[in-house]
Amino acid sequence: MSVKSVWEGALATAGVAVGATALTIGLAAPANAAVTSVRIMPTGQTVSSSDAMVGTSCTYAVSAKVTNDRPVTVVAARRLGPNQAATVFLATNKRPMNGMLTAYWTPKVPGTYYVSAFHYGDRSRPPIKTIKVGSGINLSGTCIVL
Repeated sequence: MSVKSVWEGALATAGVAVGATALTIGLAAPANAAVTSVRIMPTGQTVSSSDAMVGTSCTYAVSAKVTNDRPVTVVAARRLGPNQAATVFLATNKRPMNGMLTAYWTPKVPGTYYVSAFHYGDRSRPPIKTIKVGSGINLSGTCIVL
């Protein structure tokens, strides 16, 4: 299954109306894109005993680097199966500051997630990150991922 088909399902679930061109997802955005990158960083320390570096119940900063000050939407969609995804995090129309927008995400369910940020109506390909989320234990600033 392609990331594109999962992403299309996630956007449809979220009720986001984006043109088909914007749904052609690539691993990196073109140089002239308004949203040029997306990063997921822990807000505290993370210790992992698995291949998942992100854990449930722990908070992560999702940062989008942008080239303009138009509002940005950040989405995290969990893969459910072939051609199916559920949007579990949606921060809509947030204004970036100094070329960066940061939203905070606390995954609730383990699984594979696709995280992206974009401007509504843009025809450029938004950047996307595939993240594996494991079961997490939040110990007041330290996340243990099992």
